[in-house]
Amino acid sequence: MNAEPKIHISILKEAVMPVLVVVCSVVHLLNDGILNIAALAMFMTYEYANFRLFIIENLIIFFLNVIQYYQSLLVELITPREAVLVKLCNIQDRLADVNSRIQKVYGFPLLCMVLSDFCFINVNMFFVVKRIKDPGVLIVISWVTIVFLMIFRIAIVCERMKEKGEEFYSVLYRVVKKEKTCKLLNNSYLRAHLLKKKTFSFNLAGFVEVDMNLVAGVISATATYTIILIQMGKDF
Repeated sequence: MNAEPKIHISILKEAVMPVLVVVCSVVHLLNDGILNIAALAMFMTYEYANFRLFIIENLIIFFLNVIQYYQSLLVELITPREAVLVKLCNIQDRLADVNSRIQKVYGFPLLCMVLSDFCFINVNMFFVVKRIKDPGVLIVISWVTIVFLMIFRIAIVCERMKEKGEEFYSVLYRVVKKEKTCKLLNNSYLRAHLLKKKTFSFNLAGFVEVDMNLVAGVISATATYTIILIQMGKDF
């Protein structure tokens, strides 16, 4: 399964980001004093909350990668044999139920994480633009990049899981259609399974689906709000 490589980014964040927080805070405390004490408190609060949310995110990625792995196996096992296809469709239905339960349990926490990351990215992009010559801006950019990668990796996992689910139905349809005796096509369970065509997707508590469109939306919204903040905060 490809779950392990995707966890390395969060491991890197948990190991490196506290050090970056301390370095960034010391640099700014020497320059701006009390304002950056408040900034340090905000950073540490964000880090504590995000630590708990990243644990949930890693669990979601692991579960979705397991579903994706079994979907790949099901596609490889598809053969024009009625008994085999019925069993594979039954397994596919159970995987869809598992995906639905994971979505119900973890949809809202993931929504909180994405909203938190989105606000963090927008605020810090405004800081980067306004203080582009500040020595500590590179550290802020690294924060923004890593936080954006958190959104990107969960989106790419959900996108691949959705594609594997669609691939299963596509291959199943071709096998059933090519069978000359129409025995497979006359099987009520297989026919109903093709008509239902359960989608394998993950959404944020029913608000928005997690896929690459979410990543594109975050990028476009960040650019829009950064421009608005710059126009409204010229005297910052």
